[in-house]
Parts: sequence; structure tokens; C-alpha cells
Amino acid sequence: VACPGAAYGAAKLWPPAAMARALDLVHERHGWRAVVTGGPGEEPLVEAVARAARHGALSLAGRVRDLEALKALVRGAHLLLVGDSGPRWYAAAFDVPCVTVMGPNFPELTASSLERRELVRVEGLECSPCLERTCPLGHHRCMTELAPERVAEAAGRVLARAAP
Repeated sequence: VACPGAAYGAAKLWPPAAMARALDLVHERHGWRAVVTGGPGEEPLVEAVARAARHGALSLAGRVRDLEALKALVRGAHLLLVGDSGPRWYAAAFDVPCVTVMGPNFPELTASSLERRELVRVEGLECSPCLERTCPLGHHRCMTELAPERVAEAAGRVLARAAP
């Protein structure tokens, strides 16, 4: 399951092509078809990620999406790939392996249940963490320089730790 949105603001959004590439890499390794979902108003983002994925990711943009449906979806997932947003707390609650893509936030403030979670971010930027809703410098490097391969590698690690 992939939840690419972030209600806080554009600074937390990973480019749709990057999210799609990470989903394709997970698909190549595990054969899982991604289901892409999001909150109200995130339909264009959900569609963009699903369209960019080469393996035929399923978009839920045209379906009813509420918190109860999201809980059920996450609970049944093999893996949750998510931005720095609320659905990752469902993964923690249901003990679902989760990789969080993080940009302008402090990872220390949001780490939880790390045995089945990983936060992936660009380290060493002089401007990060800025905690802003939009990139004040206009480059958004904390998200655009985050390689999908790093996220797929993190997915492999959390899945290995979660294996029985």
C-alpha cells in the first residue's frame, strides 16, 4: 500500500515518479502489486503515482476513501510506503512493516516502533529540517534528492526484520 500525500503541505511530498519507481522496485523483488490511496483532495496525486508505476499499480482515487477503509487496507498490507503523514501510525498500530519518506521534519520527534519501520531521508542539508509547509528556498532538495532505490532497500530491511 502506498500513501503519497501529506496534508501538512507540499514540502512533505515526494515526487510521484519517485514514489512510483520505489513501488516498481518493491514489485520487482516481491511481485506485489501496489495499491495507491490518499485522503480527500489527493486524487490527482494518487492517480499520478499509479500512472507512473510500470507494474500496474491500482489507484483508489475514484473510490470511497475514509479512515475505516484506510485502517482495513493498511492492516492487510504486506508493506506501507508512506510520506511523513498519518497513515504510518496505522502501520505502527497494526504492526505492518512501513517505510516513511521524510523531508522537512525532525525524525527524532516522529520515530515509533522502529523494529518494523524505517525513515528514509536526505542527510546533511544545511536547510533541513526546516519544518515549513513549502520549501522556503524553492529547491525541495530534501525530497527531490531522495533516491527510490534507498527507499526500496529500506523496504527490504523492514520486511526481513518482520519475517517470522
